[in-house]
Amino acid sequence: MNDEVIEQWVNQQKTGRRGASNTYSNTAIEFMVTIQSLFGLAGRQTEGFVESIFQLMDLDLPVPDHSTVSRPLLKLNIQLPVIPTNETIPYSSRLYRGESLRRR
Repeated sequence: MNDEVIEQWVNQQKTGRRGASNTYSNTAIEFMVTIQSLFGLAGRQTEGFVESIFQLMDLDLPVPDHSTVSRPLLKLNIQLPVIPTNETIPYSSRLYRGESLRRR
């Protein structure tokens, strides 16, 4: 999360069409979807998780609720990396068992 994302979090542009404009930018929606996918969270869990992160970072930003995030997903082209299920992360089993990497 860099300064550019923070500045673009809330959508300042008007659509020029009838009705209310989007409150949150596409960057904010993409961030929420990435966090949701990365940690395998449900919508409401993602909302609470990001709120907690913002509190820890002392950021006074509104967090989109789960329904606000799910609506524009069909319009956005979000490319999330896919990790094959047979690919392992190096040293993960040693760290899980509590073994130190320094003992090698």
